[in-house]
Amino acid sequence: MLILVSTVACFGRSDKTVSYSSNTAAVKMPDAIAITTTDGSMVLAVRHDTLLMRFSDKVRADVSGKLDTSKVKGDGFGASIDRFVKNSVDKGLSTEVSEPLSDFNDAKVENGTLIIVPRDKSKSPPFDHAKVNDRPLMQSFSKSDAEGFAAYVRARIVKGF
Repeated sequence: MLILVSTVACFGRSDKTVSYSSNTAAVKMPDAIAITTTDGSMVLAVRHDTLLMRFSDKVRADVSGKLDTSKVKGDGFGASIDRFVKNSVDKGLSTEVSEPLSDFNDAKVENGTLIIVPRDKSKSPPFDHAKVNDRPLMQSFSKSDAEGFAAYVRARIVKGF
Protein backbone atom coordinates (compact mmCIF):
# COMPACT_ATOMS: atom_id res chain seq x y z
CA MET A 1 0.00 0.00 0.00
CA LEU A 2 1.33 3.41 -0.93
CA ILE A 3 0.18 6.67 0.52
CA LEU A 4 1.30 9.82 -1.20
CA VAL A 5 -0.25 12.90 0.25
CA SER A 6 -0.49 16.25 -1.44
CA THR A 7 2.15 17.66 0.89
CA VAL A 8 4.63 15.11 -0.43
CA ALA A 9 3.56 15.38 -4.05
CA CYS A 10 3.64 19.19 -4.06
CA PHE A 11 7.24 19.49 -2.93
CA GLY A 12 8.79 18.02 -6.09
CA ARG A 13 11.30 20.07 -8.02
CA SER A 14 11.55 19.65 -11.76
CA ASP A 15 15.30 20.27 -11.76
CA LYS A 16 16.09 16.97 -10.02
CA THR A 17 14.35 13.75 -10.93
CA VAL A 18 15.67 10.48 -9.61
CA SER A 19 15.11 7.31 -11.60
CA TYR A 20 15.38 3.75 -10.49
CA SER A 21 14.18 0.50 -11.91
CA SER A 22 11.88 -1.47 -9.67
CA ASN A 23 8.53 -3.22 -9.82
CA THR A 24 7.50 -2.03 -6.36
CA ALA A 25 4.72 0.16 -5.09
CA ALA A 26 7.27 2.90 -4.52
CA VAL A 27 6.73 5.53 -7.20
CA LYS A 28 9.26 7.68 -9.03
CA MET A 29 8.60 11.33 -8.32
CA PRO A 30 10.70 14.45 -8.47
CA ASP A 31 12.44 14.60 -5.09
CA ALA A 32 9.74 12.65 -3.19
CA ILE A 33 8.76 9.09 -2.35
CA ALA A 34 6.63 7.60 0.42
CA ILE A 35 5.83 4.07 1.59
CA THR A 36 3.51 2.90 4.34
CA THR A 37 3.80 0.09 6.84
CA THR A 38 1.85 -3.05 6.00
CA ASP A 39 -0.73 -2.17 8.68
CA GLY A 40 -1.15 1.31 7.17
CA SER A 41 -0.21 3.19 10.35
CA MET A 42 3.12 4.87 9.53
CA VAL A 43 4.67 6.58 6.51
CA LEU A 44 8.38 6.67 5.71
CA ALA A 45 9.28 9.22 3.06
CA VAL A 46 11.95 11.25 1.36
CA ARG A 47 10.91 14.78 0.52
CA HIS A 48 13.48 17.00 -1.14
CA ASP A 49 16.64 16.30 0.84
CA THR A 50 14.97 15.00 4.01
CA LEU A 51 14.16 11.52 5.33
CA LEU A 52 11.00 11.63 7.43
CA MET A 53 8.56 9.47 9.34
CA ARG A 54 5.00 10.32 10.38
CA PHE A 55 1.62 8.80 11.17
CA SER A 56 -0.40 7.88 8.08
CA ASP A 57 -3.41 9.90 6.98
CA LYS A 58 -5.62 6.98 8.02
CA VAL A 59 -4.35 7.00 11.61
CA ARG A 60 -4.50 10.78 11.79
CA ALA A 61 -8.10 10.82 10.53
CA ASP A 62 -9.18 8.02 12.89
CA VAL A 63 -7.69 9.70 15.94
CA SER A 64 -8.62 13.27 14.95
CA GLY A 65 -12.29 12.31 14.87
CA LYS A 66 -12.03 11.24 18.49
CA LEU A 67 -10.29 14.50 19.41
CA ASP A 68 -12.99 16.87 18.15
CA THR A 69 -13.06 19.65 20.74
CA SER A 70 -16.47 20.90 19.55
CA LYS A 71 -17.97 17.88 21.31
CA VAL A 72 -16.54 18.93 24.70
CA LYS A 73 -19.40 20.12 26.90
CA GLY A 74 -19.12 22.82 29.52
CA ASP A 75 -17.01 25.85 30.31
CA GLY A 76 -15.39 24.71 33.54
CA PHE A 77 -11.88 23.73 34.44
CA GLY A 78 -12.39 20.08 33.41
CA ALA A 79 -13.69 21.08 29.98
CA SER A 80 -10.72 23.42 29.51
CA ILE A 81 -8.29 20.60 30.35
CA ASP A 82 -10.15 18.25 27.99
CA ARG A 83 -9.88 20.77 25.11
CA PHE A 84 -6.20 21.46 25.86
CA VAL A 85 -5.26 17.76 25.90
CA LYS A 86 -7.22 16.98 22.73
CA ASN A 87 -5.68 19.95 20.87
CA SER A 88 -2.18 18.96 22.00
CA VAL A 89 -2.59 15.34 20.90
CA ASP A 90 -4.10 16.43 17.59
CA LYS A 91 -1.09 18.71 16.90
CA GLY A 92 1.28 15.88 17.83
CA LEU A 93 -0.33 13.62 15.24
CA SER A 94 0.85 16.00 12.52
CA THR A 95 4.46 15.98 13.67
CA GLU A 96 7.09 14.56 11.33
CA VAL A 97 10.37 13.15 12.61
CA SER A 98 13.05 14.02 10.09
CA GLU A 99 16.75 13.83 9.34
CA PRO A 100 18.74 15.27 6.43
CA LEU A 101 19.38 12.77 3.64
CA SER A 102 22.99 13.99 3.57
CA ASP A 103 23.49 12.22 6.93
CA PHE A 104 23.31 8.83 5.15
CA ASN A 105 25.56 6.97 2.73
CA ASP A 106 23.56 3.85 1.83
CA ALA A 107 20.20 2.12 2.05
CA LYS A 108 19.54 -1.60 1.81
CA VAL A 109 17.24 -4.40 2.88
CA GLU A 110 18.74 -7.22 4.96
CA ASN A 111 16.69 -10.09 6.36
CA GLY A 112 13.46 -8.16 5.87
CA THR A 113 14.75 -5.00 7.55
CA LEU A 114 15.07 -1.70 5.71
CA ILE A 115 18.38 -0.19 6.80
CA ILE A 116 19.38 3.38 6.06
CA VAL A 117 23.08 3.61 6.86
CA PRO A 118 24.34 6.75 8.63
CA ARG A 119 27.56 8.39 7.40
CA ASP A 120 28.61 8.72 11.05
CA LYS A 121 29.43 5.14 12.07
CA SER A 122 28.84 5.99 15.74
CA LYS A 123 25.13 6.64 15.08
CA SER A 124 22.39 4.02 14.84
CA PRO A 125 20.28 3.78 11.69
CA PRO A 126 17.27 6.15 11.84
CA PHE A 127 14.11 4.91 13.53
CA ASP A 128 16.07 1.87 14.70
CA HIS A 129 14.18 1.73 17.99
CA ALA A 130 10.73 2.71 16.67
CA LYS A 131 8.06 0.01 16.76
CA VAL A 132 4.72 -0.58 15.09
CA ASN A 133 2.50 -2.98 17.04
CA ASP A 134 5.52 -4.43 18.89
CA ARG A 135 7.38 -4.97 15.61
CA PRO A 136 10.42 -2.90 14.59
CA LEU A 137 9.29 -0.11 12.27
CA MET A 138 11.95 -0.88 9.68
CA GLN A 139 10.63 -4.47 9.42
CA SER A 140 7.05 -3.27 8.97
CA PHE A 141 7.11 -2.54 5.24
CA SER A 142 6.39 -5.00 2.45
CA LYS A 143 9.53 -6.46 0.89
CA SER A 144 8.86 -4.76 -2.44
CA ASP A 145 8.20 -1.36 -0.84
CA ALA A 146 11.34 -1.61 1.31
CA GLU A 147 13.48 -2.61 -1.69
CA GLY A 148 12.04 0.18 -3.84
CA PHE A 149 12.58 2.73 -1.09
CA ALA A 150 16.18 1.58 -0.56
CA ALA A 151 16.85 1.81 -4.32
CA TYR A 152 15.39 5.31 -4.41
CA VAL A 153 17.50 6.47 -1.44
CA ARG A 154 20.66 4.94 -2.95
CA ALA A 155 19.96 6.72 -6.26
CA ARG A 156 19.44 10.03 -4.42
CA ILE A 157 22.70 9.56 -2.52
CA VAL A 158 24.64 8.80 -5.72
CA LYS A 159 23.06 11.71 -7.64
CA GLY A 160 23.46 14.08 -4.72
CA PHE A 161 20.22 15.15 -3.13
